[in-house]
Amino acid sequence: MLLRTFVISLLLLQCTGLFQELDSTDYLTALSDGEPMPAGSIDDLIRKLLEQLRANMSQGFPQWGVPPLDPLHIANIPIAIDESGISVHANITDGDVTDLSQFVIDKVHVSLLTLKAQLALSLSDIKLVCNYFLEGLIADLFPLYGSGPSSVALSNISLSVNADLNLNRTDGHEHVQIATMDFDFHVNAMDIQIHDLFDNDDLATVIDGFADDIGPLLIDILVNDTRRDLLPAIIEQLNDLLWNVTLPILAEPEPQPESRALVPALTSTANANSFFDRLIPYLQNYIKSNKLDPFPLPEFDVTAAGTGVKLYQGSLTGLSSCGRNGDSQLAYDEAEWLSVSSGIGFQQMSAGYTLKIEVFGIGPHVTAEITLSNTKAQFAAQISSKSLAIKLTDLKISDIGGVSVKIRGLGIWEFLLEPIVDVIVDLFKGQIADAVSGALFSTLDDVLSKIDLLSILENL
Repeated sequence: MLLRTFVISLLLLQCTGLFQELDSTDYLTALSDGEPMPAGSIDDLIRKLLEQLRANMSQGFPQWGVPPLDPLHIANIPIAIDESGISVHANITDGDVTDLSQFVIDKVHVSLLTLKAQLALSLSDIKLVCNYFLEGLIADLFPLYGSGPSSVALSNISLSVNADLNLNRTDGHEHVQIATMDFDFHVNAMDIQIHDLFDNDDLATVIDGFADDIGPLLIDILVNDTRRDLLPAIIEQLNDLLWNVTLPILAEPEPQPESRALVPALTSTANANSFFDRLIPYLQNYIKSNKLDPFPLPEFDVTAAGTGVKLYQGSLTGLSSCGRNGDSQLAYDEAEWLSVSSGIGFQQMSAGYTLKIEVFGIGPHVTAEITLSNTKAQFAAQISSKSLAIKLTDLKISDIGGVSVKIRGLGIWEFLLEPIVDVIVDLFKGQIADAVSGALFSTLDDVLSKIDLLSILENL
């Protein structure tokens, strides 16, 4: 969200300047301090236009209601996302973008011979410093929260614009007009600092590393947004400006290919206990709302001491009593994955089965009451810095702990008590634990896999 605000502001300034606010003839006069533009090549005039824009950025253009542009002050930007699987509400306040006026004009060239135009600008560093407020929820499970100071610093920024031109002679004069235009925007390094995210600066440090690496993907999204939504308006405004400029053209050398440095990946980990404790109520509610507590247990046909026993009408209660067990961890690896992992413990779990004991086709129906203690599970999920895909990587009961079994109604079949208890204990520590784990994983993984964060960002 900070990055979106930052880059959109930069793209608008570098692509359009103030063209959307000003009449083209007045604009040329205003930027030349009231004096008409001198004769010369269009290349030279564009350079002078950009230099005079630079000189006026600190004061802005109050006559047209344009505030100072360096620093560019951002009073308040509300952000609201309410899509399937994600709800985010945030505010960016009291922000300042600095060093926009330090751009370097690397290339300006307009050729009427080939009807091509090229512009290349670069910036060594620019920075947004602001305050933020964030609250939200992803997949009704992962909470987003925090407020405090934040910053986004971009380094080694390059913007190149290429346009195809045509000559318009409809009024008897020759006017240069833009037929098509496209641009490339590259940031070679990014440093995002979001303090007090998840109310924990250690967790915020890990997120900052993930955010630094996800930056290029977000910039690609923003560039595509600008191509789709802004280029027609940019071309229209530039054509209005160019209609009043009919000047000779000088040739320039062909552009040289640009180099782009790699953004270094970061590796970091942090204790995530406070975050996971905030996540637990959503996990508990998720289990209840998806009718996983009570959990219907599978039927089994087993043998105890040579006697056939059928277990049916089984159910397990207490999955929603889950809580954090041990330390949780937030980690960002060297490749692309930001992950959260933790142990989970269950405070109180119980189960019940109806049993049919059959010897030569006869036998009683009895009930089994099972109490589980110290049951533990493992949870892990991750999000990609390259695709924003969310993956559930682990949700499995790892240790059933103690299993206490009471069987009522055996009567003359009491001699089967111990063998039946042993069979039930083995089922809970093996097949039943696997069945519960599989159902929990499948249900939550299905929800997470349907959340397309990339599409949500592209359509904001």
